[in-house]
Amino acid sequence: MKTIKHGKWQDTRERVNPKSQIPNPKSGSDGFTLVELLTVIAIIGVLVGLLLPAVNFAREAGRQATCKNNLKSLALATIQWENKRRRYPGFVQNVGGNSASWVVPIFPQMERSSLYEDWSGGGTPDPQISYLICPSDPANGAEPKLSYCANGGEFGTTNDPNKGVFMDVKPPAPPAEAPKLSASQLAARDGTSTTLMLSENIGLDKWLGFETSGPNYNPAQWALCFTYGGSSIKINAEKEKDIGPSPDDIYARPSSRHPGGVIAAFCDGHVQFLKESVDYGVYTALMTPDGGEAINDADY
Repeated sequence: MKTIKHGKWQDTRERVNPKSQIPNPKSGSDGFTLVELLTVIAIIGVLVGLLLPAVNFAREAGRQATCKNNLKSLALATIQWENKRRRYPGFVQNVGGNSASWVVPIFPQMERSSLYEDWSGGGTPDPQISYLICPSDPANGAEPKLSYCANGGEFGTTNDPNKGVFMDVKPPAPPAEAPKLSASQLAARDGTSTTLMLSENIGLDKWLGFETSGPNYNPAQWALCFTYGGSSIKINAEKEKDIGPSPDDIYARPSSRHPGGVIAAFCDGHVQFLKESVDYGVYTALMTPDGGEAINDADY
């Protein structure tokens, strides 16, 4: 607005400093509000909740892959051993006059010949061996832990080659006098591809052998094999029970810490995941070399 002062026009409009129109970056008006901060925190929480199951799934998939590789190696070593001797080893085996698990005879096929030679000479070395332990099983310090067991057949009759693959050959029984089952006999009966060889069991202890005391101590010979009969306990049922002397030996069933089932190897060398929902009758049929049962792949 212009006014006349002393005969001259004078501009009375308010003069604005141009610098005052520039926003102040230090002003707090452009920061996060409490609601916005809580929203961001909530979104991060949702994302973490979505990612954790995926991370756990990936870790479990990795553990299962390692477990399958372990069983595959053990199955192939057992097949090589059988090809040379025309029989499967005992789940309890006489090696150098000592009780040894089914693991010890196949050490040469696993490139551990020196360890087998020590046992053959009467020694009982017991190092911890990584491929004998499922990564889902907690380690037991430096103890020689075992995560895998052999098909011992029907509970209470573990020396019948019609009912199981691995026999009881613990001392003083010499291996030559033990009942035998060969892959050729198995192929002519139920077949190697539908007969279980090895499985997991979280109730196992050491891989050494069956003794009631001393360096080879194991709580029971059933801690080296899995069986059927004695009870209708299924895969992963009662899996937290320890396998010990009677009456706890009935818990010698496949079990693992993998969700939903166990990993097992068959006598032809293939490895697969067995669902814990498998019918008990199907589980029994998969164990018997000469049961004559008709089994569909979808049953297990």
